[in-house]
Amino acid sequence: MIQFDEAHHNVADSWATLRTKFPEARIINVSATPTRADGRLMSGEIIYSYPISEAVKNGYVKRISGYRLNPKTLRYVRREGDAEIEVSLDEVRKLGETEASFRRSIVSSNETLTTIATASIRKLRELRGQTGENRLKIIASALNMEHCKQIVAKYQELGLRADFVHSKLDSAANKRVHQKLDDHQLDVIVQVRKLGEGFDHPFLTVAAVFSLFANLGPFMQFVGRIMRIVPGTDPFSGINDGVVVFHVGGNITGVWNDFQEFADTDQEFLANLVDADPDDEADTDQREGSARGSGLDAPRNV
Repeated sequence: MIQFDEAHHNVADSWATLRTKFPEARIINVSATPTRADGRLMSGEIIYSYPISEAVKNGYVKRISGYRLNPKTLRYVRREGDAEIEVSLDEVRKLGETEASFRRSIVSSNETLTTIATASIRKLRELRGQTGENRLKIIASALNMEHCKQIVAKYQELGLRADFVHSKLDSAANKRVHQKLDDHQLDVIVQVRKLGEGFDHPFLTVAAVFSLFANLGPFMQFVGRIMRIVPGTDPFSGINDGVVVFHVGGNITGVWNDFQEFADTDQEFLANLVDADPDDEADTDQREGSARGSGLDAPRNV
């Protein structure tokens, strides 16, 4: 018998080589996500599925809530003539679904950087205040190395200790940042799909989405970084709550479409994570003191 972990990679040629070498072997594939970063679906017959919702109920992973940033209007510069226009929330959603250039401009603009960073800091401070645990941290996803630097600078500007890791940095530089994280000398760690499969730092509790995710697998891996239970704690206590902060213009909701093959319980779990439209349209300043120009949804625990 051969058992593969992270088996959403089992469509790769290297895995086919192993199956060819041992044609009589029985193979068990185990994975928390159904697809790879390139969108290819894990092969094989599903013989057992353990819903995330059950893992939460049993205290194996943190409870997660979604916090979606819904701007009433925002300023956006179109490429045609660089004319600056103001778009409504409905158009933000539509553009986020259809235009990749819009999504990239949204998540890399200074206003959005400030909005997402401010919201994630507020969530972090709330969780630290409620639990008394000041080692709780933010993990942020970025588009590229330059974006990493922008995000780090924004968090530092807002008073937090932040740094980043990247595959283009040498191992010694990344190791120094990892050590600072382990020594609790950072409040924020920023990365471009660098801290993924198998990375374990249970004090990560807020996932700030500054990047784009075309399919479910990479997004699930990213959110999974804040789902580790803090060792030696009650899994149902507030210290094991996590929050995902994202901007509606980044079209993050769309990554859940790939989840239709999963159990209904998980579909409901993940729908609650991201679909949290407010019932009222109160001004931002009357809600949770959010960043200027954005209306923030209240989180929904699941």
